[in-house]
Amino acid sequence: MSISHREARRIVLAAQGFGRSRPERPSVRHLRGIAERLNLFQIDSVKVLTRAHYLPAFSRLGGYDRGLLEADAWGPKRQRRMFEYWAHEASLLPLDLHPLLRWRMARAERGEIGYQALRRFAVERRAEADAVLERITAEGPLAAADFENGSSRSGWWEWSHVKHALEWLFWSGQITTATRRGSFARLYDLAERVIPAAVLALPTPSVEAAQRGLVF
Repeated sequence: MSISHREARRIVLAAQGFGRSRPERPSVRHLRGIAERLNLFQIDSVKVLTRAHYLPAFSRLGGYDRGLLEADAWGPKRQRRMFEYWAHEASLLPLDLHPLLRWRMARAERGEIGYQALRRFAVERRAEADAVLERITAEGPLAAADFENGSSRSGWWEWSHVKHALEWLFWSGQITTATRRGSFARLYDLAERVIPAAVLALPTPSVEAAQRGLVF
């Protein structure tokens, strides 16, 4: 059996949620349906119209209340439906994918993945990361700027040592994004204070099962 290029395009677009008419009044139900279908909203600070994570739902639903997405991503713990993590890119992901990504968190915690500046915090700079984690534990959600006392560097990728430590803790799943400040800066907190307990209690699948789940 063969299909034409036109048919292939239509199948792909329909699978991505473009095969339905836009609702007259997009609701949180519609938004969550898009999140479940796509399984990922990419987060990117670079913007032309607006930040990247708002665009997939807009392209499928039309004008919608962005506050609905923000509540599901960064709202109260009992209301939250998504969490931030490095999937292929910085992303908002449905909470039920958390167990499927724990193998990556474990590898990051052991220093087996990530670029060298991050991997150092799993070994020779572990004490520095532990000190950052202890402060978050004691004080609650903190941004990188709360540690740096004006010593942070300028530029998107000009990260300080503290920012690298935070990102290693984030990649290894020990902390996650509690919320975002007006400048879109992450406020980091312990994963157990952000991710619902019912999600954290879900069993961790084997690496093979998790990877199959992510693919299919």
